[in-house]
Amino acid sequence: MNILLAEDHQMVATAIAEFLHYRGHETGVVATAGAVAPWLARHPQDLLILDVALPDRGGLEMLADLRRDLPGLPVIVLTGGDVETIRPKAEGLGVLATISKSRPYDGLAAAIATIPERAPDSHGSLLNPKLRISPRRYEVLRLLAAGERGPEIAAALGISVGTVEEHTVWLRRVLNAKTTGQLVSEAYRHGFLSIPARPDPGSL
Repeated sequence: MNILLAEDHQMVATAIAEFLHYRGHETGVVATAGAVAPWLARHPQDLLILDVALPDRGGLEMLADLRRDLPGLPVIVLTGGDVETIRPKAEGLGVLATISKSRPYDGLAAAIATIPERAPDSHGSLLNPKLRISPRRYEVLRLLAAGERGPEIAAALGISVGTVEEHTVWLRRVLNAKTTGQLVSEAYRHGFLSIPARPDPGSL
């Protein structure tokens, strides 16, 4: 599952992100309310985990605006304050759960378990029907083919450089490529990537 965590306290954000990663989720982290909507516009997510007290704007105030564009996005709210005080307003905004930061893990696991798994799209090989590439690995492959490097890809996709390297190693292994050049060549051969069509001279 792709999850965006909006949390400004670094220790809390790191601990929750590691918990989610351990449970197999791809997790991006932002520290302000203003960064949430732009992130979601670039990287569609399955879940937003939102701190109610972000430094630039209240989380629930921001969520009220976000609901106009993303009414169906599952949201879990985190608070360092009294859960019972926050819960009624959060539920009015369609929040799945309001969870205390002091003991977040069981509540997060239980709330996430209620979200139906979205069947992921994948990209298949023209040469080997059993070989399929996940959307995230496809994006890494596409950016590698465009000449981007690890840090640039990590920044573009909101993942760590280490995760980019893991995806790249996997792609090289399944496509039997030792270098990035060979990887891109094999990706074209398998049909994962396509050569852009040249414009019709008559249309210029």
